[in-house]
Amino acid sequence: MDAKKCDRCGTYYDENKKHKTTGRVHGGTISGFCTTAQSSYDKCFDLCDDCVGSLINKFMKMEK
Repeated sequence: MDAKKCDRCGTYYDENKKHKTTGRVHGGTISGFCTTAQSSYDKCFDLCDDCVGSLINKFMKMEK
């Protein structure tokens, strides 16, 4: 496994486990997000499980 550093809080982590993907991709986990420009990736952000949870729950207001 590759160690990653969260682009939001700076925490080092090995893998994301908490937040499962839905929609077009099933069975994976959410590990960050990418912005797009002109149909190609502009910038990608790695997020730890806690920051993914904050994005989903606080920003997107998609609490379980």
